[in-house]
Amino acid sequence: MINTHYRAKSNGLWVFGDLYNNCDRGVNQNFIVRDNEELGTGDHILIDSYTTGISICTMVSDRAGNLIYEGDFLRDEETDEEGNKIVSYYPVVYNKDTGCWCIDNSYYKNNSNLVPMIDYFGSDMQVDGNIFDNPERLPKINYDDNKSPSDGLPF
Repeated sequence: MINTHYRAKSNGLWVFGDLYNNCDRGVNQNFIVRDNEELGTGDHILIDSYTTGISICTMVSDRAGNLIYEGDFLRDEETDEEGNKIVSYYPVVYNKDTGCWCIDNSYYKNNSNLVPMIDYFGSDMQVDGNIFDNPERLPKINYDDNKSPSDGLPF
């Protein structure tokens, strides 16, 4: 089965459906087509320069039954020894090298530590926002953290 379920944010609203490319007679436009079962047609939402957050569905659901899309944050809650709740957010990314959907478990969320989503099946993680609507959840990279010990040395 080929996954054709996408989402995109158009005029501030999320739309869900199939991605369609119209290459007819020199026209090259992309649309998200929403099903309209009553009429047998679909609403065509033009993907243009005002459209953001185009992402494909992983076809996997979280613990609440919500479909997980590329760029979603999966929320994980833990309790430390002192009873404090620790909340972490992990973005969902596609790993081209392994051909699977992964959770970015790296500190800076720069794809340096990708863990296959299959390793999290059965966990309590659930979708809570995405990188497009909640970019503040991505850590800010501190330049000093990326310096090597030899940076700034004259030799």
